[in-house]
Amino acid sequence: MVVSSSAKKRITDWTVRVILSLGVMMTILPFIIMILTALTKDAYQISFPYKFIPDPWYFQNLLDVWRLVPFFRGIINSSIVSVTVTVVGMLVSALAAFSFAKLKFPGRDKLFIMLLATMMIPYAVVLIPQYIGYGKLKWVDTLLPIIVPGLFGNAAVIFFLRQYFQGIPDDLISAAKIDGASYPMIFRIVILPLGIPAIAAQGILSFMGCWNDFFGPMIYLNTPERQTLPVLLTNFQGLYNSNFSLIMAGAFQAMLPLIIVFAFAQRYIIESIVITGLKA
Repeated sequence: MVVSSSAKKRITDWTVRVILSLGVMMTILPFIIMILTALTKDAYQISFPYKFIPDPWYFQNLLDVWRLVPFFRGIINSSIVSVTVTVVGMLVSALAAFSFAKLKFPGRDKLFIMLLATMMIPYAVVLIPQYIGYGKLKWVDTLLPIIVPGLFGNAAVIFFLRQYFQGIPDDLISAAKIDGASYPMIFRIVILPLGIPAIAAQGILSFMGCWNDFFGPMIYLNTPERQTLPVLLTNFQGLYNSNFSLIMAGAFQAMLPLIIVFAFAQRYIIESIVITGLKA
């Protein structure tokens, strides 16, 4: 039996759709389980067989999270860390990427390689020296150890933005120089407007990474009133017993800002990836 090319195309299309649909289902299934668990009484979490649909629906968990831990303070702390590191860190990273991409100075390429080499250093190697140093500065149990390192940019972000900025025509920079523009002005009137997709995409990813960061805040923050949301939710997890309903209720509410940010800014991520791929 000979199968026509159009039939083969339809079979291929449907196969791809089925595979992608299964992938989407596997991706959203944990989120569905999280929401259902957040609306279930904790007694049902240890029942067997596991009840997938809450019976009865228990919305009190969403309010208990705010009552049992300083959840609002956790939102403030996470916002301070995420916004500060994202805004200042992205500005520094963009300036560094502009320097590596468009400026010519002695040792530029070697310095860039050294910067990339720092990405291969495990965080555990510098953890103890950093903790000792922050302890001498009296920064432990404050937000400073979480904020200050991020203010100096990120090597991975610098690498990404450098690749993007290299695609900006040098003729635009030369024309700006002829008009008497300084390098800060060139960065402001040429690089920033053309680099909005890449900068916004990396800014969103940086914000999400800071908001979800757990390891650093867990090491440096001890007082609940100074903890960020990911660390604050561990208060519902004990040595012998864990209240999964409250953990999931807190995680669901902590995830809402990220969903809102991503929903409004996802086009920048897609646009930056597409443009970077075309330039490559």
